[in-house]
Amino acid sequence: MAFIKKYLPFILLNIAISAITVLAVLFIWDWHQKSKLAHVPAPQPTAAISNTPSENTPEAISTISTTSPSKTNQPGESQVSIQLISGMGDLNLEYILIKNTGNSKLSLLDWSLRGSEQKSIHIKSDITLNPGGAIKIYSKTGTDSALSIYLNSQQAYWKSGIVVTLHDPDLVERARYEIP
Repeated sequence: MAFIKKYLPFILLNIAISAITVLAVLFIWDWHQKSKLAHVPAPQPTAAISNTPSENTPEAISTISTTSPSKTNQPGESQVSIQLISGMGDLNLEYILIKNTGNSKLSLLDWSLRGSEQKSIHIKSDITLNPGGAIKIYSKTGTDSALSIYLNSQQAYWKSGIVVTLHDPDLVERARYEIP
């Protein structure tokens, strides 16, 4: 009993100091990682190489680009398209793939997404897409990065048959995609 009375305060003090040290290290690490994410450049485009030579011919590429369901406005400005909406109706899988198809950088700050049955969804992240760069916009909760934006929704936004439009800060429609 004397042992416990003599050493218990030191053991409790050791536990408290260890816990405070661990929390301080985690806080500093988290703060450092968030500041690094803020300075990560936009993703660079990557090319998919097919084993089938016919898919990489100029005719096949032009066919793919002309059949895209997206639409751009304002000639001479950066062009953007909605390439894909995947996982509709399932919050954990649902995302939109947006690609800069122009020749200049494009900031998505203050842009908005609109669905034919949805209110406007405002993009608050200052993500800049390089020419050919793309970003995924997830409906679910998460932490934004250079490759993805999370809308932190509690429910899925998109379903089959909806027309989704992307608008710039001046509310000009820049891209359109009809979900099959």
